[in-house]
Amino acid sequence: MRYDALMPRSLTLLLILLALGSAAGIWLSSKDNSAAPSSGSAEHNEDPVTSLDRKQALPVDGMTKAAEVPAGPIPDEDDPDFHGIAIELLKTRGLQALPINTKSVEVKEVTEVIAKWLSDRFSKDYGMRQGRAFAALGAIPEAVDTLALRAAFWSHQIGAWYDEEGETVYIAPAADESKENALGLAFAHLMRENGAQLFPKNKDVSCTDAWLASLSLLAGDAAFTRLLHSLSHPKTGGGGGVSEDPDDPSRSFNMPNFLRELELAPFGVGMDFVRGLHEVAKFDQVNAVYSRPPVSCHEVLEPEAYLNETQFQPAAIDWEATKVNGLVPFWDDRLGPVAMVLWLKQQVPQLLAAETAPGWRGDRLLSYPAAGKSRDHVAWQTIWKDSNAADAFFSAARQGLMSRYKGAVPAPDAPGGIFKLEGPERFVVLTRTHEGRGVFYADAADAAFADALWRKLVAK
Repeated sequence: MRYDALMPRSLTLLLILLALGSAAGIWLSSKDNSAAPSSGSAEHNEDPVTSLDRKQALPVDGMTKAAEVPAGPIPDEDDPDFHGIAIELLKTRGLQALPINTKSVEVKEVTEVIAKWLSDRFSKDYGMRQGRAFAALGAIPEAVDTLALRAAFWSHQIGAWYDEEGETVYIAPAADESKENALGLAFAHLMRENGAQLFPKNKDVSCTDAWLASLSLLAGDAAFTRLLHSLSHPKTGGGGGVSEDPDDPSRSFNMPNFLRELELAPFGVGMDFVRGLHEVAKFDQVNAVYSRPPVSCHEVLEPEAYLNETQFQPAAIDWEATKVNGLVPFWDDRLGPVAMVLWLKQQVPQLLAAETAPGWRGDRLLSYPAAGKSRDHVAWQTIWKDSNAADAFFSAARQGLMSRYKGAVPAPDAPGGIFKLEGPERFVVLTRTHEGRGVFYADAADAAFADALWRKLVAK
């Protein structure tokens, strides 16, 4: 069996799933017991890698052997408490640890604990700068504090958080009172085990792609653990997260759609990544990945890239200087394939957007202040595996820009191979670079700065 048979090679269905607002209630729903075989089934007990080249798998020597998932359903207690659910989750996940103390609190307090955790890992103005950059890119309508929104949304989506100083899990009331918050408890226990390594304190996170990749490992692990637990405990398992109920509070949370999808993505693509690893060598393989976590969402979406002996490194985009017309960028980032697809799908069909992801090999996003304008300037260089992949992105981006800026008119005098939109409010340049393997995109508040970005970062 090829490893790619264990993971969805078609990113189309996977990314469509993560992008839909209702996806979170589907991919972890305990009502759908056909999503994966129960641990007691004959299919599950078969060796999934009988014909797999095991040289692809990471070494797991010295790792504590994971406890087997309980065979068949375990009778549920009438009123299981968080402590009891935690023991079940630890057994399901194979973690040799004691349950963490829990404290039931209001959602607001969970938000505050999460916000404090984020403040220890991001610079003070990170959220507002990222919000300005995303607005300049056209991903969100206007600048917002992305970290503040993340903390508030996570308090609904995860519904719990581990406070490492107090060694306590703060748990908010679940939207579905019939289910215990298995997702939040699994996330908290995995955060206790691996959080310090994945998300060290006082290290300014400046790469969206790397952040999403690390989060996809832990969030995907929690989501997969929750799924296994729900299969063994159909009465109380599977709680937490955005439910299928249209009245779920997190569904009405006021948040730009791009940011909502960006926060949900690690739980979707991450669960598929972890599920594939689990099929290779159970949780021993998943544990081994924490010692060498993915550095890019490309590895999460394309596990063959992750399992290479030499770890994947995104293509470097080194500009000798980035100051343009006397302005220095306030944002310098790598978005990665997941954020790129979510940006595209706002204006083009989801199928078209998702099909660009496999060809991604690197990108770099710069944003510059535009005084007196509603949106700042942005420059985005992407690198692709070959000219065909670059063609696909160029075509999708061009179609999306024409849809986004319906009042703009393509410049008739643009040089060959360059697509330009001129006004009335935004000025766009889209062109091929890097001998056909690159695509450069500039979106500026005035024509002069758009031209300056192109001349500084592209033209020689």
